[in-house]
Amino acid sequence: MFIGLDVLVSLVFCREGHFFGTTLPPYDLLFTDEQRSRLAKLGEDPSDRPGLLDPDLGWSHRANYTGPGGPTNSAAIRANREYTRDVPSGITRVAAFGDSFTHSGPIPRIEDTWTYRLEQSRPNLEVLNFGVSGYGTDQAYLRYRRDGAPFHPNVVLIGLMTENMFRNVSVYRPAYYHRSGGIGVKPRFKVGAHGELQLLPCPARSAQELKALIESRDLVELLRDTDYWVQRAPLAYSSSPFFASSLFRISYAVYEHRRPLAAHYANTSSEPFQVTLAILRSFHDEALANGADRALVIAMPTEGDLSQLRLGKPRYWQTLLDALQARGVPVIDLADPLLAAIGEADVSDYFASFHYNAAADAIVAQALAERIF
Repeated sequence: MFIGLDVLVSLVFCREGHFFGTTLPPYDLLFTDEQRSRLAKLGEDPSDRPGLLDPDLGWSHRANYTGPGGPTNSAAIRANREYTRDVPSGITRVAAFGDSFTHSGPIPRIEDTWTYRLEQSRPNLEVLNFGVSGYGTDQAYLRYRRDGAPFHPNVVLIGLMTENMFRNVSVYRPAYYHRSGGIGVKPRFKVGAHGELQLLPCPARSAQELKALIESRDLVELLRDTDYWVQRAPLAYSSSPFFASSLFRISYAVYEHRRPLAAHYANTSSEPFQVTLAILRSFHDEALANGADRALVIAMPTEGDLSQLRLGKPRYWQTLLDALQARGVPVIDLADPLLAAIGEADVSDYFASFHYNAAADAIVAQALAERIF
């Protein structure tokens, strides 16, 4: 009966490696047709795209780009002007680092982004937007080291969208997020025995190298030693005899797909929590050591986070904010000013493509101007 049920499930429900839209193991390294198309075009590097591969950061933004999500200047900062390396006399310079919530990627007009609005909120203020779509906090930190520190910011803002914790232990984007539109690899940090950060460099330093690693599946062996999501479910990338059973494939896929964000925030000894905490502490301390007057972590809740708070659910990311503040790292949580400004309106009215829209970015700019200064 079990074998008959297994065969029936396989024939009726498991079509082309999927079960009701869920990818079933054993996994290929490419999960979608879009990813396969990206692999075929890898290395073409068309200039009409905002992003490009970066050997140090995994990917970054293109300099002097004028298309959607831009413009960027010669330093690949989202700006319609250039900034000198040295801070002009009488100017306070703020530099923001993070992912698309910092970059304000879905907002087409730069004048509607929170960094631009913040710059316009006070005289003699510059706000440099170093945010890059898809970044983890680790990549934001590495971009600060390489690209941001030479601009000598007086204030460093470290954007932390709540889901960044999971990106910080990822190396290959589709292994963490199977429906990813990109196929990038990135560096990541591990925490050593004494709490020190240990950098694992990007496994591919060119498009050709990345393409060869994916096509040969040699990337899988690299990920077994570096990528938290592959290490968490290693069988998913193996030709296991257990996968002869469709019921086992479905069960293992459910386990592998499970990403309980709140549970990882609650488990303060988990690797995602510990790595994220160590990155933020090191980022803060290094910014001050490089001459910044202040470095602040900006907690940027998602639409789902705000909706849950409105329903009276707990602020699950508070464990990380408490740990940071206990170690002297100042934090600004945008949840309260956002909810206060939204009032009785629908939270969804302040989001576009899962990101803050122009109205929400205006709230963010005002809240930061009040708290920073």
